[in-house]
Amino acid sequence: LGLTAAACGQGKKGKTMVQENGNKTLVAYFSATGTTENVAKMIASTTGGELYRITPVKEYSAEDLDWTVKESRCCIENDNPSSRPEMVKSKDNLDGYDVIYLGFPNWWNGAPRIVNTFIEAYNLKGKTVHLFMTSGGSGITNSLKTLRAAYPNIDFKDGKLLNGATQKDIDSWVNTAE
Repeated sequence: LGLTAAACGQGKKGKTMVQENGNKTLVAYFSATGTTENVAKMIASTTGGELYRITPVKEYSAEDLDWTVKESRCCIENDNPSSRPEMVKSKDNLDGYDVIYLGFPNWWNGAPRIVNTFIEAYNLKGKTVHLFMTSGGSGITNSLKTLRAAYPNIDFKDGKLLNGATQKDIDSWVNTAE
């Protein structure tokens, strides 16, 4: 019995859903095309965290995501800093989680506005948040800077751009994250 309990309690360097200090982990993500979702699943596998999909009330169509068309939904939302696309709120709160991995695709060198909707819907004050992003080109620095300025009461750790990340890459990042 003692051997079984020890084996179940071990994770990669102690990072499991209930970590050494009792913190529970949530892996929340917005993914319009599935790329960020795949990364989120790998992070959840490494951390033992619960997956939470940030789901828009109205899903994004291919036309909505066409950033080359100024009248597309993603362009209109991006051009309005106060835009907060509606999301399905499938949890009452996130009180039981202390560590959150928050992922999204890069939209105009920043987070899609629905990420703000998520942050504001679930008061993340006092939580440790590790950002991760997928992108065709830009880094995560501007997203981190913008979100830290908008939400100074959240403990955002340095994030990670995870384009083409393998499970080994994810394991390495999670196990060295602050």
